[in-house]
Amino acid sequence: METVTPASSLYTPLKRWQTRILRLSAGRGDDALSGDLLVADVVHMDGLALHDEGELVAYEAISYTWGRPMLTGDITVNGQHHSITPTLESALKHFRHHDKARYLWGMYN
Repeated sequence: METVTPASSLYTPLKRWQTRILRLSAGRGDDALSGDLLVADVVHMDGLALHDEGELVAYEAISYTWGRPMLTGDITVNGQHHSITPTLESALKHFRHHDKARYLWGMYN
């Protein structure tokens, strides 16, 4: 039986100048979603600096609606399985690149 890890296990405390960014792995169509949730430093230049990797990356912001509060979608983040809403699953599958990772910052309402 597969265990589902609570989303709270992904969240380490942030400093005032930090945020989290999803490095969404490449995939096509109905390939399983996966990626890494990374701490990024907000810097006064284009992009975000990945805190642990020391790399400046460009990112895109997405905004989505939760929709019905059913967690029927799946994603593997930092090697752990998490359930997500169908609207977020659909958005991530739509936005991911086929051949390289994509950096996303998300806002939901």
